[in-house]
Amino acid sequence: TPQAAEAPVTLHGATVFKLRSHEPNPKVVQRAAQASRALNALAAGKEPVETRTEVHGHAVHVLVGTRLVIQLHEPDARAAGMPDTQTYALQVSTRISDALRAERERSAIANTVFSISLVVFFGLITLFLLRKVADFAMRAQTFLDENPKKVPAVQLRSFEVLSPAALRSMLLVSVSVGRWLGLLGLVYAWLVVSLSMFESTRGYTVHLTSLVLSPISGLIGRIARSLPLFGVALILIAATSVVVRLVSLFFASVARQETRLAWLPPELAPAASFTTNLAVIVSALVFGAPIITGDAVGPLAHAGKLALVFVGVAISPVLACIAVGIGVIFLRRLVVDGRFSYGGEVGRVKHIALTYVHLRSDDGFDVFVPHVLSLLHATRAYTSEPAIRIEIEVDAAVDPRQVIDVLTRETRAAVEVLDIDGTRVRYRLARLDSLDGARTRLWLEVAHALRGADIALISRRDNA
Repeated sequence: TPQAAEAPVTLHGATVFKLRSHEPNPKVVQRAAQASRALNALAAGKEPVETRTEVHGHAVHVLVGTRLVIQLHEPDARAAGMPDTQTYALQVSTRISDALRAERERSAIANTVFSISLVVFFGLITLFLLRKVADFAMRAQTFLDENPKKVPAVQLRSFEVLSPAALRSMLLVSVSVGRWLGLLGLVYAWLVVSLSMFESTRGYTVHLTSLVLSPISGLIGRIARSLPLFGVALILIAATSVVVRLVSLFFASVARQETRLAWLPPELAPAASFTTNLAVIVSALVFGAPIITGDAVGPLAHAGKLALVFVGVAISPVLACIAVGIGVIFLRRLVVDGRFSYGGEVGRVKHIALTYVHLRSDDGFDVFVPHVLSLLHATRAYTSEPAIRIEIEVDAAVDPRQVIDVLTRETRAAVEVLDIDGTRVRYRLARLDSLDGARTRLWLEVAHALRGADIALISRRDNA
């Protein structure tokens, strides 16, 4: 009896289906090998898994996309126990589709796991390098801090370009900046590598690279085009530095009382020095830069305008106070010695300045209220004096009528009984008084009146 032939069609070692023949046939093995190679090639590709069958004469072709996997004939179907070739081809097509999808899912999971492992591995390497960069920068800073005498000066023949202290400061700044650039560069490299490992995030790599490198390349190009202007800018910077140095030395002598100015106390000299130097720098940028460079719209002029805008924004609250203060002063919304609620504070007006109002509160405190606060709080004028209220407790053995008579006579306050129990009587005193120290004066009068009448005070309480 002739021996039947059988050849498996495999995908990465796993059998997808088998070709059979009732009699020995070497072509069965060859066809199965060709189909296996076709399946392995399709599994490695990225085109969609769309299996279909096509009838060509007495044969049925099983295709994935446009690629032929195997050609089935009627003897193949009979050997597989199928009624016809079309039915057998549909069964083979289904098995191929399932096998390819399963293999691609397995491959995707394996690639994802491998990519995650690489991300973690590169992350560990990045952490190691981050620590090394930080340690190197720390050791460099420590060396510069502990060995300032080992930093030489930068000289051009006999002319000292940079002093040791200036060079040391530049090195410290360079180490600090280099440390952060190194840390950010390592993190950026790890992020780019990690994003490029996954299909869903690979597109972000191009955007991230463009976001980081495009501004840097543009900056380098602009610097190259501005080199002639850079030389002229150095002249402006040098002249401004000389003026700033002279101003600083002058006000430093005022602070040390070596130079005396009638209009400037020594304690205000540092603030005056800072303000004057700021005005010199801004003026140099706004007015000097266009004259020296001959370009009214150059980068230095723009820097001056930007600094002027910053100063304007910084003093905008003062300008707002002045704008409101002009209306307060000339429209006479407030009256000196009148009692008002202004800017959220209550008190008697002592002075009205261009930027603030000086109030004397009911507790005797001086309060300086900026005019701009009046835009946030309603302004109220009080036609009556503020009521000062306090509470005291006296032993119940003392006749309340005697206590009321003494307190009314000595303090000229309204006295009322609030509560009586078995051991004490609670009284409230109220008096209209807007003078400074009104509450303290009322307490002193109460103490004097009770002491004169030989009445003991048990407890006391302020009522604002």
